[in-house]
Amino acid sequence: MTLLGLTKYTKTILSPMTHIRNLLGNTGFAVANGHYRVGKAVPALKTLATDTPQSRAAYGRLLELGIVGDGVHAGEFRDVVNGVLGERDITAGESMNRVSDKRIAGWVRKGGKLAEKLYHAEDAVWKTYAFENEKARYQKAFPEWSEEQLDRHAAEIIHNTYPTYSMISRGLRAMRRVPLVGPFIAFPAEVARTAFHTMNYVKKELADPKTRRIGAERLAGIALAAS
Repeated sequence: MTLLGLTKYTKTILSPMTHIRNLLGNTGFAVANGHYRVGKAVPALKTLATDTPQSRAAYGRLLELGIVGDGVHAGEFRDVVNGVLGERDITAGESMNRVSDKRIAGWVRKGGKLAEKLYHAEDAVWKTYAFENEKARYQKAFPEWSEEQLDRHAAEIIHNTYPTYSMISRGLRAMRRVPLVGPFIAFPAEVARTAFHTMNYVKKELADPKTRRIGAERLAGIALAAS
């Protein structure tokens, strides 16, 4: 478990490529869902990158809806640090304590706090962008819907079409403790789940005249992402 903890740690917050992957990894999901309204990146960035009463309120709403704070990569890292299913793993910090002096171990723990913040931000910016896209097109399709209806429906779509850590079964999360299986199985599992739901949304949306345009955008996005 010490070796497994060190391996996970070096493959996450000690890897610059991991942070680049986390930031760019949701591009495929955005394309597949037809989220091409790039102007929606502005309110997403304002919500996440500014500190105003409006942005704090908007971020609180996103937390309430489960849009932010539940990314796959952040969840994987959190379980490495805190344990899963009520059982503590040997954490990255403890692993470093076993093979290095206390000063280095202290740096590791400080780095872990910064890394988790980065992991959340790298995932949150894409999900917020996707949420704004879904709200915009469903507001056009159903102008009679209330803000609450739009928020809830858009949030449900994001949960089902973007990797979401809380949607992974307890069994799969437990399997990551087995070195032979591999510690990072959450993302591949979520790719399969979200692909199924994305196609299911296409089917439902194409069947309804009000959402046929949304379904066509999503279907075209799937084709583009797969090419």
